[in-house]
Amino acid sequence: LMYSEELRELFETEDIETGDRIKADGHKGRLMPKPESGDPEILVLKQDSGYNIGIETEDIELVEKKDEKEPTETDIKHSEDKPDILVLHTGGTIASRVSYEEGGVKPAFNPEDLVQMYPEFAEEFNLHSEVVAQMLSEDMEPGHWQDIAEKVDEHKDDYDGIIIGHGTDTMAYTGAALTLMLQNIDTGAKVVHNAPNTKSTIESKSISQGEGRTNYRGLVRIPKGSSGSKTSIECDALMFDEEATSDTEPYIEIKEDDVEMAHEATVGRIGDEEIHYMMSRGIEEEEAKEMIVRGFIEPIAKELPLEYAVELNRLIELEMEGSLG
Repeated sequence: LMYSEELRELFETEDIETGDRIKADGHKGRLMPKPESGDPEILVLKQDSGYNIGIETEDIELVEKKDEKEPTETDIKHSEDKPDILVLHTGGTIASRVSYEEGGVKPAFNPEDLVQMYPEFAEEFNLHSEVVAQMLSEDMEPGHWQDIAEKVDEHKDDYDGIIIGHGTDTMAYTGAALTLMLQNIDTGAKVVHNAPNTKSTIESKSISQGEGRTNYRGLVRIPKGSSGSKTSIECDALMFDEEATSDTEPYIEIKEDDVEMAHEATVGRIGDEEIHYMMSRGIEEEEAKEMIVRGFIEPIAKELPLEYAVELNRLIELEMEGSLG
């Protein structure tokens, strides 16, 4: 799988090889192999964000040669003074490292791999890891939601915290399902605008009952060079009981002046007035609560494939059973 003869001659002149960090038409990144079905005239760069971009240009210069050394084995030392954190892997680039030979990423599942990628982990906590699944997030199905929830429930008393590594494409679907299955959960999203005139939307919805607690942590970054970008963040929380809590902790970093940013957070409880009103119309109390919950998550549910939406509705019914006292 090779680039065009003209590009290969340019690589040779500039002493550039696959995996080297280069600058192409103003964009910096690692030179990746040409995809099997790719245009031989299009360069593929992996940016610092982890995403690949294609560029047609002859304006190329070497920035840094790739490190030819094999990564040394990391010796992880646990301390009683640090919290114990479990990472549950399901796939996605967050738990992967770049493979220049394969032209993409490959899994990094054990704690040593993760510490090599993120050294600050070892400074802050004792890291543990376990594989739940290895898949593209678009292949995540309702049965996998149940597997993740069961694994969290199995380990929740053994660790100070649990992190679920998940691909971004369907993370919102899994997060919505786990919010119903689990009652103490952190969710979040990360968006980095790496080009001008880009747009992003983050929509987070959480539901808690009993003494359940939900928390949203999110990052939106608009660096220099991303003028004209637009981002919108909407965080909504619905709580059933006085003891239930919900927190929203967005982090927004903007380095450009010409951007549009909107943030909205709403928190509400299901009150007796709403329930009594619906019951006065002949609706049973449990059914009334189910209707309120379905209406709350409808903006997300309507975007789901049909089979996912059916499973989510079944999940709501199961979780609502016995919630009336």
